[in-house]
Amino acid sequence: MMANNQEKYGKKIPYDPLWKGPVDVIRFPTDRIWLVTFLLYTSVYIANAIYGLSRGNLNKLDIPYDYADRACGLDPEVQDKPYLLILDLKNCSGLEHECLAPSTCVSQCPTENFIYKRETNTDSLDKVKEKLHCTADINVTSIASFDQLDLLISHKKCAKWYLKSEPWRNKCLAQNAWEGHENETISSDELFEVRVAIKEMEHIVQKFYSYSTKALTPTLVAIICGGVLALLYVIQLRWFAVPSFYASVAVFLLLAFFGIYKLIEDYVHHKKSDTLISLICVSLIVLLVIALIIIMRKNIYLGCQLIKESSKAMMQLPMTLVFPILPYLLYVLVIALTTTALLSFSTITIPKYIIDRIGDGTADGCQCLGNYTDLLDGAPCDPIVFSNECSANGQPCQFLQCRQDRIENPQYISFLHTINVVGFIWLMFFISGFEYMVLGGAFASWYWTYNKNNVRKYCVLESLFRTTRFHLGTVSIGSLILTVSQIVKLIFRALQDRLRSTGAGACAGSLCFCFRYAYEMLDSLLNFLNYNAYIMCAIHGKGFCQSAKSAFNLIMRNLMKIVAVDTITDWMFVMAKLFVASMAVFGVSLYYSLTLDEETADPEFVGIALLGTAIGVFMIASVFFSVQSVAVKTIFLCFIEDSERNDGTEEKPYFMSNKLMKLIYK
Repeated sequence: MMANNQEKYGKKIPYDPLWKGPVDVIRFPTDRIWLVTFLLYTSVYIANAIYGLSRGNLNKLDIPYDYADRACGLDPEVQDKPYLLILDLKNCSGLEHECLAPSTCVSQCPTENFIYKRETNTDSLDKVKEKLHCTADINVTSIASFDQLDLLISHKKCAKWYLKSEPWRNKCLAQNAWEGHENETISSDELFEVRVAIKEMEHIVQKFYSYSTKALTPTLVAIICGGVLALLYVIQLRWFAVPSFYASVAVFLLLAFFGIYKLIEDYVHHKKSDTLISLICVSLIVLLVIALIIIMRKNIYLGCQLIKESSKAMMQLPMTLVFPILPYLLYVLVIALTTTALLSFSTITIPKYIIDRIGDGTADGCQCLGNYTDLLDGAPCDPIVFSNECSANGQPCQFLQCRQDRIENPQYISFLHTINVVGFIWLMFFISGFEYMVLGGAFASWYWTYNKNNVRKYCVLESLFRTTRFHLGTVSIGSLILTVSQIVKLIFRALQDRLRSTGAGACAGSLCFCFRYAYEMLDSLLNFLNYNAYIMCAIHGKGFCQSAKSAFNLIMRNLMKIVAVDTITDWMFVMAKLFVASMAVFGVSLYYSLTLDEETADPEFVGIALLGTAIGVFMIASVFFSVQSVAVKTIFLCFIEDSERNDGTEEKPYFMSNKLMKLIYK
């Protein structure tokens, strides 16, 4: 049976007296065609971003738009009008949300209150026009009569009233209600609600900035202390990996038993079926965890010993803790470029124009020729052709217009977005794979050094050189496979959301759900195999396919051990990150409880400090434990290969430590 298994998944790696580890392997560039492909696509991705930055205008993101999507102060028609005025403030619940009331760009906000009532109006038409605010497509000076003015106001082309306003983020915000005219304009309570809605966001931002500034020093101190604590945790794992594992399991079981107690208590009182189902599920999980710990105790011990070895390797190769700064900087660069390009693409727009009739469109004697004689209201039009074909006694038409209705992104923007997103995913996976291969090569060099006291000082730099010089093509194809897999996952997710939104049948939804989660499992397998292929490439210098095949065969020959070790180490590192972050948050909360008066302490301020501490410490701890995770996986693959290559005799000595050696004979 064992012979058949070995034949199915390849033969064990034979002894090679010349094998001295990854340092002495004769290497050649691997998978060069895929490196060329990656570089070409990266060039397209960068050119795509540059095009977006050159054609888009990020200033538009912070500029108000009128009812026809004209950017106040930017678009040609409103270039000298930087402020947005709502023509009917009563119908606008808040400027920070979508406001369906008509609006227009103005050169300055109103400096006085105004209301137009024809039945009580005593001003001349010219005097009324001086105070009038209309949409940008209305030429106020061309209004020839009060009848035309009434028509424009009834169609919400001009404001019937407005209030004295002040600029706020390029928007005109009314200061006070108009006493004596509340019924015709807006009441104090309504205006207060509008102002609160508008100012609330600014208030939140200012408060967050103020609190963040005050909490900066304690938070930074806590993050630094959390980083030191994470480092100390890594160091202590060299001696206390087994107690740390069982302590984390004990904490989990205690929380689970407490949850079971609460569920039982809730079920006794309310007799809910949901509570009973939750109780059964949690109980089964607890029993499963206990059973797995009993059954896999030997593999648990192996995993803990590997964690000890990884901690020892990290202490001898301290540069492995510093190296992740480089990929993190690259992550930030890619995220910044992708986000900027995404925002730039959203500002590349083209206007859409439609016919707009006010009344019957002939109040000012407007007449059209050619193609514009029988156009219906709302029909698409070309403003240049319209201005040539239609006029009112030689002047532009006021009551029949080809006006801008909306703005849209050109169809090719979807293609640019696709290039941007695919490039982002590929680059992120590439950086991750590059980091993995460099660290894997460094830890493999440590393992395959017979006397660990003679480990090269610059293993990380040597591995960085080998990866950059020979194996970027392997990282390219590996990251491309993961990119394609990720895109398929996104398609499944979008399809499932589409079926849910369209109310598709339960059968179609269930089928899509099954396919999606089956593919999630396949994607996890691809990720696992991919990163192990990187390690094998770093060790042996072979191409991606050969490295993936070697990794797959090695894993399948030792499947149970690898599954157990992976599960144990992932569990340990997640619990370690939570422990370190929790201790840092506890320290900050203790500091504020001792230094702040309970009656005057602002819970929002303390909450921001605790949140910043938790995020910062968790990120630093993730860096340390991700490095240790690579170390464990690399050392484990090397350990398995070592146990296949050698037998511990003088002719074929093991490279592993004595503690790992003892596990082979158990």
